[in-house]
Amino acid sequence: MRREDPRVKAQAASNGRRYRALKFGAEYDGHQPEDLFLHWDEEDLYCCVVCGGPFEHIDHNVPLIRGGSHTLDNLVPLCADHNLAKSGKCPYRFIAELFPGLTAFLAPYFDVHERLTDEEIERRTAAYFDTA
Repeated sequence: MRREDPRVKAQAASNGRRYRALKFGAEYDGHQPEDLFLHWDEEDLYCCVVCGGPFEHIDHNVPLIRGGSHTLDNLVPLCADHNLAKSGKCPYRFIAELFPGLTAFLAPYFDVHERLTDEEIERRTAAYFDTA
């Protein structure tokens, strides 16, 4: 069976991520999927940033639900397992869970990006649909 290029799958999902980011009122730098892959080529990002396995998902390092942006610098490749495990967690807390030896170094940064309240999400969503 031929393995599908993850970039093709990621490009197809791009519009959904962009819509979700705008709905959450996230900063957006106007990049297109091909811009992301050029950026990753410059940074030598070709695999999951956690385990080094093949990437299957594009993840917001600081999740949208925590006020993260939809910019090239906030998007990272992750494998399916790590993408599902991370979900909307603080990125520092997630890494500390995976690598307990780093907890002492990362603990001061836990939850620096607070989760948006339901009211804030509703306000941002309403503002998006009012201007759309």
